[in-house]
Amino acid sequence: MSVGTLYQYFPNKETIVYALIEDTVSKAAVVLRAKLLSIISEPVEVIMPQMIHLILKVHREEEFVLLHLSDQVPQIEGLGPELSTSNFTFSSNTAYLRQHRAEFSVDELELALFLMDNTIMSNCKSYLTKGFSDITDDQFVEQLSLSLIHI
Repeated sequence: MSVGTLYQYFPNKETIVYALIEDTVSKAAVVLRAKLLSIISEPVEVIMPQMIHLILKVHREEEFVLLHLSDQVPQIEGLGPELSTSNFTFSSNTAYLRQHRAEFSVDELELALFLMDNTIMSNCKSYLTKGFSDITDDQFVEQLSLSLIHI
């Protein structure tokens, strides 16, 4: 496909990038939602490590789009919250928290969801982009899971 053909569908580079990010994030959210729904009855100690491993896997598979594209196209930097996987998985995540409310110390479900989502995503992104070679994925997931279980 030529650049001219591409611009028949998109008015500028930013909208192309936005469409690419939206498509990638929505596909990642489908994977995450399907996994969560398949294990929704499991306790948080079981779900948390599985979901964090899956988030790492998805981010590795789509590393450029999910971790580096905003560095290449600074005009899209503010789109992060709008195009986060949590926006696409909100109802599934909320359903899990409602079902397992007794396992969390935070009374406000939205606050618990906010804390977990931001903690997981920021730590996973840092872990993947900074290249910690002194810990394994399993060690990282275990430590992050333990810190989140007590939210």
